[in-house]
Amino acid sequence: MIDSDFFDVIDDVIDACRQVRDEAPELPIILISSDVQGDDFSSDRLWICDATLRKPFAEGRLKEAAASALENNTAFRQRMPKCPLMAPT
Repeated sequence: MIDSDFFDVIDDVIDACRQVRDEAPELPIILISSDVQGDDFSSDRLWICDATLRKPFAEGRLKEAAASALENNTAFRQRMPKCPLMAPT
């Protein structure tokens, strides 16, 4: 989990997420934030995270985010060679 509220600017959040993605693509990332409009368990933000939770959140939503993050991370890893933002390995 990466809490975007601990960062001063959104670019730092994105950089942190990208660094985790680059170093450990198999690690599902759940981004939590009080600045997003709502939860996002889709694959729209795969280039930085596998699921997004709006703070505050309940245990049930965290479980849903975790399940979605696992599924989305699998999709992310399958797309990696096609993803233009991924550094070559």
